[in-house]
Amino acid sequence: MDAVPRQLDTKLGSSFVGVCAAFQALFLCRAIYLCFSRRDYLLDVARSILKTFVCSGCGSKPADVSATEDEQLVNQQICELRLQMARLFMRYTCALLGFFLFFQQLRVLQDADRWISNNAMWLVVASFGASGFVNLFSALLTMTNLDVVYVVISLCCTVQLSPWHVELADATLTSICILGFARLPAIAIAGRPILVVALNAAPLALVSFRSIWEEVPPSFVNAEVSGFLVTSLASLSLQAGLKRRTEHDLLYSKMATNLKAASSLLGLTCDAVVELDGDLRVVQDSAALAAMLLCAGSTLAGRDFRDFVQKSDTDQALELLKRFDGSQPDVNTQAFHTRLQDCDCNKIPTEVFQVVYRTTRGEARHLIGLRDVTDQGCLVRGKSADSSDIQLSYPMMPVDTLTPMTSQSVSTAAVSFSATGPQALPSSQRNVSVTRVQNKLLFMQMDMDRRVVSTSSRAICVGQTLVDLFSARGAEVLQSAWAEASESATLSMAFRIKSLYRQRHAAASPDS
Repeated sequence: MDAVPRQLDTKLGSSFVGVCAAFQALFLCRAIYLCFSRRDYLLDVARSILKTFVCSGCGSKPADVSATEDEQLVNQQICELRLQMARLFMRYTCALLGFFLFFQQLRVLQDADRWISNNAMWLVVASFGASGFVNLFSALLTMTNLDVVYVVISLCCTVQLSPWHVELADATLTSICILGFARLPAIAIAGRPILVVALNAAPLALVSFRSIWEEVPPSFVNAEVSGFLVTSLASLSLQAGLKRRTEHDLLYSKMATNLKAASSLLGLTCDAVVELDGDLRVVQDSAALAAMLLCAGSTLAGRDFRDFVQKSDTDQALELLKRFDGSQPDVNTQAFHTRLQDCDCNKIPTEVFQVVYRTTRGEARHLIGLRDVTDQGCLVRGKSADSSDIQLSYPMMPVDTLTPMTSQSVSTAAVSFSATGPQALPSSQRNVSVTRVQNKLLFMQMDMDRRVVSTSSRAICVGQTLVDLFSARGAEVLQSAWAEASESATLSMAFRIKSLYRQRHAAASPDS
């Protein structure tokens, strides 16, 4: 005798309502507290999401003339990432539909019943053929037609839910399968979240129309509503994630390039260049420093830099090296004198050029250039061991180049330091103590395409052309060096020009 299956109890009493209400009240109070205590952060997140929806949703293309150079670069890289994901999606679709059609072929050969209609099967065959054709000719997919491809895919998914392709008994299962295997992965192709929202509203509208003349199961409607919300939120999250990742990669790349340029510049000026961590320990071995200290072949990595300083100057050198520990996370520079001690206990009068920066993880790093001034003149003003030359903290690249998606211009950011006193600074920086010491070193970064200075350790030079700064012969020398570097196959080149004449008002003065 077969056992009669026991029917599950589906009735709930007031105890269920009370327990749920207690948990809901607890979490609601916690949510209200967090919203109040972190309202500034939540407002920033809301503005970021709104900006992503407005800017990216409306479709910022790489060639958008209204966007800044960095915005165009970020949009270009995002489009390239989406193109790679689109090609991967086509391979995935081809393999998935291939396996699906293989099992359907077996059922046809076995004369087994199928729950999928003929119209739906022929649409699957057409989709398989189209995806296979695109995989054979991958050049058909370009950044300009990704939105068109997404429109075609979305329309195919919508048609599969029509009354001519699926019956109501199988509609819920079909909707869930299409959502998981097609609609969600396809959002990586669309370059505009607003396009995803619009096209994923079509299946929901189709189900609503079917409910007018058919008795649609509630599960079918719930599945479509859930699918619409999931795809819309996933599209916005993906766009924001791609944008943040691209900006982070761009910032890291520019930081690496800037530090390489600073290291090359120090290498031309100094006898040894080393990198120290936040505890002033040597990060990598330096053969030049080992030779300078007469300890060639020794391992210097991990050694405290203070071990190389004359004992009587250790405290003063530590104070100078740690001077910028409490400063803003910007690039700070200074130069000072100290005395090193080699392995034979000889004192080496040394100029120290320090560049303090922070890594992407927020860790402090010190790029140190060491110049032995025993038998040569000093570049830093003064020759005493305690003399120093402190530069204003300035970014090694202009703000709108180092930080993507900013609208601040180079000249505005840099010229704010050119006033006669702190009163000319922005209100947020007027309380900063500014020390100005004359220095024989002038650091500049030039935009050779426009022949202008984009960044300089002396703000008055920012925005000036080569002809304004240098004599005609000097400008010609720099342009020749740039032409030689442009024609070279190497990634970077370093030039040392012995004498270059710089314009100073009406007179010309030589700078080495």
